[in-house]
Amino acid sequence: VCLETGLFSTTIKNDTTNFATKSDTNLTGGEQKSVLTIKPAGFKNLTSTTTTLTCEFTSGEEVSSPKGEETFSLTKLTYSVTTTGAEVKSGTTNVTITCTISGVTTEPTVTWKQGSTNISDDASYDIGAVTLNNYKAEAVLTVVQATSTDTPYTCLVTSGEWKKTDEEHTVNLNVYDITTIGDITTATALDEVITCTVTGLTKAGTFVWKQGSSSTTIAKNTNNFTINSDTTQTSNEQKSVLTIKPAGFGALTSDTTTFTCEFTSGKVASSPKGEETFLLTKLTYSVTTTGAEVKNGTTNVPITCTISGVTTEPTVTWKQGSTNISDDASYDIGAVTLNNYKAEAVLTVVQATSTD
Repeated sequence: VCLETGLFSTTIKNDTTNFATKSDTNLTGGEQKSVLTIKPAGFKNLTSTTTTLTCEFTSGEEVSSPKGEETFSLTKLTYSVTTTGAEVKSGTTNVTITCTISGVTTEPTVTWKQGSTNISDDASYDIGAVTLNNYKAEAVLTVVQATSTDTPYTCLVTSGEWKKTDEEHTVNLNVYDITTIGDITTATALDEVITCTVTGLTKAGTFVWKQGSSSTTIAKNTNNFTINSDTTQTSNEQKSVLTIKPAGFGALTSDTTTFTCEFTSGKVASSPKGEETFLLTKLTYSVTTTGAEVKNGTTNVPITCTISGVTTEPTVTWKQGSTNISDDASYDIGAVTLNNYKAEAVLTVVQATSTD
């Protein structure tokens, strides 16, 4: 007798829809057998994914003997395929996308396509072997370097036990660009505004700003920094704006500091974070002068005014005593030159006299 055991033991009947039972008690070789066949409709009608089944035997010689039982647990599997894509910065290397087939006892066959083209294991792709664990098979495709031309990928699943042949499932690899203005050299007396822009995505993500070699997260809206993020997808763009205030420059412990704009996908949070890093060099303002000591009557004597810590040429005018100097027969006023954040102004005295 075969029993389906839940809260109560229900005797399984031999019917043509759900179950079939066949017993052989001819004692061939001292053996008796009973075979239970569970049909697809029988699986469907099971009310739980795990069901206990019992084979119960009653002695034909000693009817009053205790019944013999052998019990086993039947777990019915449900077939499904799930895919895990990624959203990554253009140029990201070794990006993995996954096709997971649940409800299988043997490894299915999985092939990959990009668009309509079959993918092979080559310099652009690494196709991992299908692995099976706890009735789940996993197929992983590694894209060696993600580019903006990556179209949706497809995994094709063939499973004999589920009678599936090249069943198609789309796996999205969304590639975006992230940009800032590049390395910056700036004066510490002014607000410095840096914009980080992400393009190419359809769902808002999350921006985080970091500073220094230890990648310390920058807090929003302090005396040192303000952060304003706009992820409303205007023209398929998302932006985050970092403003470094003069107090923020003062708090920097080095003349050069690395800043990082970090972006997390809003669609596939497990994707690698996109980063754009730039170097900020803070300038310190100072003015130095270089005079001269010369013999009376010496001609073409240069004196110099050097302004350090500037990115644009300052305006320089010259005086002798309280009198403004003009470019004339007595003086040659050179143009201000700028090089490596230093501006240099040179005044040439045509002939030095003791009254200078």
